[in-house]
Amino acid sequence: MLYFNSYIGKILAVELCPIKVMSCEAKFLISSCLDHLIFRLVNESLNIIFSQTSRKTLEPKDIKVAISTQFIVFLPELEPIFEYCENAILMSKNSYKEDEKKSPISRQKRANIILPITKIQNLLKEVSICNRISNKSGIFMAAFLNYLCSYLCKKSSKNALESGKKRIDKDIILKVINEDKILKMIFKDCYLI
Repeated sequence: MLYFNSYIGKILAVELCPIKVMSCEAKFLISSCLDHLIFRLVNESLNIIFSQTSRKTLEPKDIKVAISTQFIVFLPELEPIFEYCENAILMSKNSYKEDEKKSPISRQKRANIILPITKIQNLLKEVSICNRISNKSGIFMAAFLNYLCSYLCKKSSKNALESGKKRIDKDIILKVINEDKILKMIFKDCYLI
């Protein structure tokens, strides 16, 4: 299990949220939901790969198809997320020429993603039974989770402000997930306390 708690705090700090303080329980809840979502999408991706092709490599298109089949009802709403993920893959490529001498920049910074691409890619390798995991699939999954997390943080922050609270707690996260039809569908199988 990956713990995204510190990264969730960074996302909250970077996003334009009115409230930037979140309880540890709320961070852990979001982290466990993201972790569960990774496993669910990897399993669906593997089912698609092995049922349709003889490939042994997990690629971004497999994850995109898995997301589309899991949440087919909200396909039009997911298009901006897919566009964000594709842009992250494009931005993660080296942005300078070979002959220029510059210090290397991490994929995470180039793609403008806060969640750890390398850790997510290693988790994909652990859970997957594929022989190979494309580098782009780690970036795609990290961008997808980063988008969801920032969306959830923004909505939770606004909800906490409207409720007159000074920090985001677990109850606000649960309320936001249950009120938002897309988040409710995405996190439907998560164990929400």
